[in-house]
Amino acid sequence: MPTYLPLVSAYIQYLSLVKFVSLYGMSFKEKVNRRTADLGRLIVECQTQALQYGSCVSLKENITKHACEKEFQALKACIKQVVR
Repeated sequence: MPTYLPLVSAYIQYLSLVKFVSLYGMSFKEKVNRRTADLGRLIVECQTQALQYGSCVSLKENITKHACEKEFQALKACIKQVVR
């Protein structure tokens, strides 16, 4: 499994769970460029947390909703810090 997949998955969850900063007034291209830049920073700055979360998930045979809660919360905190 590529190391960035847990990070992308967590980023998508974060965007759907938390109200994202409004990008009203920006063109579509500007919005895409900003989000792409954010994703690049996330991959670099949150790599350790993403690896820990991905390892935890991949080791579980019967994954449950809160099985890797500690790792997920660490990844989520890193994502919030980078996106701000």
